[in-house]
Amino acid sequence: MSKLNKDILFLIFEELREDSKSLFSCLMINRLWCETAIPILWRNPWCYNEFITNQEIQLPSGSNQSLLFDYFSYCRSVNVNIIKEIISIGSDLDYNQFNMQQKFYFLFMKKCLELKYFDMRSIKHQIFQFPEAMRLIIVNVDIKPNHGIVKLIEVQKNLKYFQWDDDFDYGYFTDNDPYEKVFLALEKKLKSQLFARYVENYEHTLLQEVLPKFYNIKILTIDVYLFFNEEKLEKLQMQAYRELEILNIEGNRLNVISSIIENSGANLKKILFEPYNIDYEYDEFNGNSAHFIELEKLLGVCKNLKSLLIVILDDDDTCSLNNGEELLRVLIRSMPTNLKEIRFSRKFKFSLENLEEFLEEWKGRHALSMFTTGNDIDDDCTKVINEYKREGVIKNFENLAYVDFIGYITNICFS
Repeated sequence: MSKLNKDILFLIFEELREDSKSLFSCLMINRLWCETAIPILWRNPWCYNEFITNQEIQLPSGSNQSLLFDYFSYCRSVNVNIIKEIISIGSDLDYNQFNMQQKFYFLFMKKCLELKYFDMRSIKHQIFQFPEAMRLIIVNVDIKPNHGIVKLIEVQKNLKYFQWDDDFDYGYFTDNDPYEKVFLALEKKLKSQLFARYVENYEHTLLQEVLPKFYNIKILTIDVYLFFNEEKLEKLQMQAYRELEILNIEGNRLNVISSIIENSGANLKKILFEPYNIDYEYDEFNGNSAHFIELEKLLGVCKNLKSLLIVILDDDDTCSLNNGEELLRVLIRSMPTNLKEIRFSRKFKFSLENLEEFLEEWKGRHALSMFTTGNDIDDDCTKVINEYKREGVIKNFENLAYVDFIGYITNICFS
């Protein structure tokens, strides 16, 4: 048993992670067993207090010897109450305990790269005392401006990801914009990734001001309508987002997303776009629409695009046929060479002749996977599809049920 290699030992010890007695006994076998067991034991060291007490294990009060392991680096959770108990042993003075807690949490945040859970509700320190975060996910429960969050953003040294979700009643708002100082702080600190989420039914203008300044972002998600006047749209068009990889914009006009992509499509891998209130604005997406011109521009700059999903909500069958045929023409003229998959809704219908023309033009490119939903695929269409499969033009062709297609949309939007 003692001759097992480290990988096998690790798998065995993982199965024993709830068995304190067995894991602690492994520490005494040899150095290899000890090195393998320590990271597992120290994921959540707070759960062993009762076991240590029952076993009457006495830890030394102090030692000048250097530690054999960087124990904190293995921790994935923090038990605030136990930390308070430990610190209270050293001093009864509130001031000393406060300073000790401050030093401890600063060290803990710096060392615990694998930290998964930290309940801060019982900590008296301001959250801005922790400057080592690379990712911040804020769940906001109050409409009032949160100055602590602003300070937390300002002190971060290497912030790469920021997400803000609101969890309160949208029916009441204060006169002060709760997001103003947050976005201004992000403008200064955020260097590589941005996840932006706005509440609905609230007039915002600040994101339009700061968005052009996030020039190094890799991920951008906006799920509320943003109004850009002519001046702001020109600023947006002038900005180049060279590092942008994922763009998800819901409820906005095509000119907004095209302005972002026009100078920034070289590294784009995923684009998710839902138009703004087409039914209410009478902004039809049809064969004569300028939308196809904008779409063609976007596709022309997205050199690394591998998959394309387009969904149109319209009940006009004639418009659907025009949309489908024009879409195929646009794809042939401007589609990136790396494209391997196209998914479009039932509102993109096309004739058999148009499909054959498209597939003939596609020859010489990557084998294409095509997914549609709700279309009538007759025997003639099936025959054409199978023919181009044999020639290697089509890899897959599926006519999905509507519920399956909606499930696919949901999966890619939140993956």
